[in-house]
Amino acid sequence: MRIAYFCPRINHLKMFGPVIAEQRRRSLGGPPLVFVPGPPLLGLGSKAAALGAWPRLGEVRAQLGAGVEVVPVTRAAELLERIGRARVGAVVSVGLRLDPAIVAGVMAPSRRAGTLWCALGHVQEELLDLLLPPGPAVLGPWDLATTLSRDGLDFVTALLRRDGVTDVAPLRRMVPVGFVELDQVREFDRAELRRRYGLPLDRPVVYLSTAGRFDRRVIGRSLPPRIRLEHAPIRLLEAAFFGRVPRALARAGLAPWRRRWPDLDHLTSYRDVLAAVRRFARRHDAVVVAKTRAKHRDPAWVARAVDHLLPDGAFFPFRTLELMALADVYVGLSSSSAIEAAFIGLPMVHVLPFPPDAYEAPSFLPVREEFYLKPGGVWNTPGLATAFHTYRAREWRAFVEWSEAAPLPGPVDPAARRAVVRRLLGEDDCNASGRFLDLVEVALERGRAAPRGEAIGR
Repeated sequence: MRIAYFCPRINHLKMFGPVIAEQRRRSLGGPPLVFVPGPPLLGLGSKAAALGAWPRLGEVRAQLGAGVEVVPVTRAAELLERIGRARVGAVVSVGLRLDPAIVAGVMAPSRRAGTLWCALGHVQEELLDLLLPPGPAVLGPWDLATTLSRDGLDFVTALLRRDGVTDVAPLRRMVPVGFVELDQVREFDRAELRRRYGLPLDRPVVYLSTAGRFDRRVIGRSLPPRIRLEHAPIRLLEAAFFGRVPRALARAGLAPWRRRWPDLDHLTSYRDVLAAVRRFARRHDAVVVAKTRAKHRDPAWVARAVDHLLPDGAFFPFRTLELMALADVYVGLSSSSAIEAAFIGLPMVHVLPFPPDAYEAPSFLPVREEFYLKPGGVWNTPGLATAFHTYRAREWRAFVEWSEAAPLPGPVDPAARRAVVRRLLGEDDCNASGRFLDLVEVALERGRAAPRGEAIGR
């Protein structure tokens, strides 16, 4: 039986690539098969237009290499027929939420015919999926689902019980395996990466993760997505941050919410953040390499503030990981890419320009506080990561002082890094793909005899 991969977005290659490489190393299930959905099966909205795999089939084939069959599909019936014709034993996807038409028209009938559906966890997004309606029932269509760590899964289980969810039995289908994307790091060579990107071997490199849309997190995770009155503060904060409205006007508009955030006494400007990063780099004769995303829509002045502004590029191998591996310092703005930086062992500085509850999805805020913001979190661990809450005037001044006087950081504290990585990822290695495929193999064996829907996890 073959293993297939359902790939609506090209950035899913950073997850599928390592698993496919491990599958081929094991000679498991014949040639890997990658289904790429396109219209009308999958629409190309704004995010799909930026990340959709359908318009970039050539890149999908090039990044996965020879020996991987890439099949475009446009209708649910066509995808279902191809799954059956290829005798697919398991379909691998990223995340827990697929289009309802695919769930009803492809997942359900193919599962009845004996095909397993397996979900890979991605930067804790699967934990948010569990916390949003319908809760653990979102696992219903899946035979196997994975997440990063036991700590994360246990924390979310406790949150669900606290909120009155009594049926947590579906969580038995969710198994921690680590973060398969990070298996790519095993093959990296720092000097070779610098040569390939045309960067000097004898100068420090500051890696900057550019700012995305902060309001997207809270508005986009409303069900259904909509703009409400409670979204007004982040819209104003973000507009001032990007320079779309004067800060004085934004400050006046935020007056009704002053009691909610009494410590919000400074409106951070993105231009000022970039100027501070550049000032730090110039003191250390460092090169500033920034990585953006197609969906970020950076103002033109971002490119002028850094030495190199690079787009997404390839996902397998993943450009973000490559740039982190060749860098000496990471600077991010409320970014989950801190998970990758921590694993690589990169000293981190985090600029948090807004109160987290102004932009974070309310359901996910406790997870963000526990694993990112609290002492010992990936944004806030001495010896690994320093956070500046720059919406507070005193912390903005501290960030400016960092840019003017801080030394270039040396190696991270190994114990601090190890503690953060083990809490976030469970395992501190490059073998998450192996653990995932071990589960798939067990599921395939068990699936030959077990009734459909039996839990594979704990």
